[in-house]
Amino acid sequence: MNEIEGLLAREQIRDQLSLYCQGVDGNDWELVRSCFADDHQHDHAPFKGSRDEFIEFASGVMKSVAVSRHSITNVIINLSEDGLTATSEANFTSIHFIEGSAGQGLSFASGDEDMDWMVVGSYSDQWVLRDGKWLINRRKSTHHWDRIEPSSKTA
Repeated sequence: MNEIEGLLAREQIRDQLSLYCQGVDGNDWELVRSCFADDHQHDHAPFKGSRDEFIEFASGVMKSVAVSRHSITNVIINLSEDGLTATSEANFTSIHFIEGSAGQGLSFASGDEDMDWMVVGSYSDQWVLRDGKWLINRRKSTHHWDRIEPSSKTA
């Protein structure tokens, strides 16, 4: 892999990370699915399973979330010599607004008041290049810090 190919691969991987966030925030589960390889395995505490099992889990959680914003920062990408695989580490921040009764299915929400749920964590990903597209093959998501509190949102 030459330098230009490496730069292009890194940008494509960064784009996939951003598309994943856009998909989760927009409840666009086909977009989220398109970021993962068919044989993807996901470890996103407390969940472990396949791509489709993760999407079922995440979409269930997000049904309780009125507004969500995920941001990716400090992305470090290591490409393999042959240019067919890569690893990445990326920090994320996610902010969620949960309207009172919508949060009844979440263990931390009381169900009677609006809540803000903030998470700071990291994604450790293994990537594969398939048919010219970088896909996440394995993901370990770690929550380093969570904060849940009554919302200060005003109407």
